[in-house]
Amino acid sequence: MSSEQVGPSLTSGEENVAFIDGQNLHMGTTLHPDTPWKVDLHQFRVYLQKKYRVGKAYYFLGFVDE
Repeated sequence: MSSEQVGPSLTSGEENVAFIDGQNLHMGTTLHPDTPWKVDLHQFRVYLQKKYRVGKAYYFLGFVDE
């Protein structure tokens, strides 16, 4: 990992939490008429951890009935 600063409020050892809207991720990547592409969720998770120091990622998909 590079030594560049990740964010102004993070100190050494702290991690971020990611909340991913699966429907928007899907619609924004697969429905483009010219260049649809698939997201490798495992690689996406690795990217979030390395780039943004995400310790936990929550992937929401569908409807939650309360």
